[in-house]
Amino acid sequence: MAESSPQSSQAGKSRLSSAGKKPKPRRNYKPPKVIAGILTARDRITVRNRLLLVAFSLALVGAVVASITNHLTTNSTPEQAVNSYLRSLERGSYFSALDKDVFTADHKIFIKSAAYRRSTGRIEDHRIKDVETAGVNQAVAHVEVKVHDQWHTVDIPVERLEKEGLLNDEWQLVNPTQIVQPIEAPLPLDAVTVNGVKTDLGAGQGAVMPSGATQWGLVLLPGEYQLDTPKGSYYSLVGMNKPFSVALTDNKVELLSLGVRPSSRMWSEVDEEVSRLVKRCAEARSLSPSGCPSSEKYVENGMSLRGRVAVPAVDDDSESDSDVDERVVVEKVRWKLVNRPALVLAQNFEQPTVWEAEKRSPVVFELTYEIDGKAQRETIEAAIDARVESTGSSAKIDVSLQDAESILQ
Repeated sequence: MAESSPQSSQAGKSRLSSAGKKPKPRRNYKPPKVIAGILTARDRITVRNRLLLVAFSLALVGAVVASITNHLTTNSTPEQAVNSYLRSLERGSYFSALDKDVFTADHKIFIKSAAYRRSTGRIEDHRIKDVETAGVNQAVAHVEVKVHDQWHTVDIPVERLEKEGLLNDEWQLVNPTQIVQPIEAPLPLDAVTVNGVKTDLGAGQGAVMPSGATQWGLVLLPGEYQLDTPKGSYYSLVGMNKPFSVALTDNKVELLSLGVRPSSRMWSEVDEEVSRLVKRCAEARSLSPSGCPSSEKYVENGMSLRGRVAVPAVDDDSESDSDVDERVVVEKVRWKLVNRPALVLAQNFEQPTVWEAEKRSPVVFELTYEIDGKAQRETIEAAIDARVESTGSSAKIDVSLQDAESILQ
């Protein structure tokens, strides 16, 4: 067995001795001053500086990213400005192609992109031939555009708009083709259709002209447009069978007057109300039915025009002989419609949204009954008093029968 040397034995004892001793505290040692129980004053300064550096770095990166993004989405060249505008027209992106200043104008009506996409005269394609610059802020793009499968050459002037910030200058069209087409109607309308798509006008949002007509401004881009009233409207347009167009280089506008007349819906609903009233009167079984014309000889349960009393046939033993002598027995009352004139609606010029039935010929009834067993016959005439008020989407209809004396002669 190997014997351990004295040197190794002495080294082992030295290690054991040093392991069991505690380190001596340093002289003049002061424990660190704790701030808020977490950080020292030096640590606090270090953390603050690092946070400021991170915040500054993030702000700088954000500014750079925003500038780059703005540059990528901004028309920084004349070609980009022209391409952006014409591509919006080609896609039918109505609001993208509009000049933003138009949104601040009064009495302006914006159509829907769906209506613009239906325009048959919209630009189909384009190609920029060249760009002629005039200084650093002006240029003219010579462009060929395709409309109805035919190519046309147009010049589109553009200008540079200087903005604050890095890479923020933008090129834009000097006069983008968009018109505010004035349309005028003799009464306030709720809506029209543009290329078959409903466009709300707002009956009370138009400008009332001195003539009493209502006018709106329809904001339009290059293309063709067909106006009409919505399906189910109480009005229809007159003389709007052909579309009108707006050319790419056309900024001239003329007033477009809309002829308005009652639609088949208005006429049929009023006519149905008149028919129901006339039918109810024709089915009456009294001399003076409510809401209908009355006998011109006798009044129900009252004195007649000839001084006699008309009463229904009843057996009442309580009546005195004198009362019976003064009364007549009315039996077998029948009304029959002889003639009903066609319904003709005319506009009330003092109230443009009101239409009334013309009273040029009467409704004629034949009234038959028996007085004391003797057959009687009367011809009764009445005037149709029909009134409808509407701005297009709904209507208020009132129908009654009036005295024939109100018929126009």
